[in-house]
Amino acid sequence: MRFLLDAKDLIDAVEHNHPIALTDLDQYLRTRGHQLVLTSTNVREFVAPLMTDNDFLKMRGLLQDLEALPVCYLREATILHEELAAAWRAHEDGRDYIGIDPYVMRWDETLFPGDAPSRIFVAFRLDENNSPFVAKAFEATSDPTTTH
Repeated sequence: MRFLLDAKDLIDAVEHNHPIALTDLDQYLRTRGHQLVLTSTNVREFVAPLMTDNDFLKMRGLLQDLEALPVCYLREATILHEELAAAWRAHEDGRDYIGIDPYVMRWDETLFPGDAPSRIFVAFRLDENNSPFVAKAFEATSDPTTTH
């Protein structure tokens, strides 16, 4: 089973060991074959305190703790478009709708449709993805007023 927690619940679990200790959560997930779902939204909101306290070392440890749990990654931003496109193709082809798979292999792939520019890195951890440099680059690419 996959659990999609919002940022508040991720913070409670990882940083505050609430409602259960992080080690107990890890054991619970692993023994039952469950995963936490990480998205661009819940991880970006999880690291939002970096913008005010600049305590990257603390956040890095929390991100490493989070990513050490059994997790999977969901590209949420393109779900609506992909579902509509799949439904249209099914209609045009006269066949039943086949659902999409919004899950991706790595968190950096949740940020962009298609291949993530960072896919050239073999192992790109959450604490590397959420550096201030990456955050500023993401802001620049997600600003609707910016023309590319």
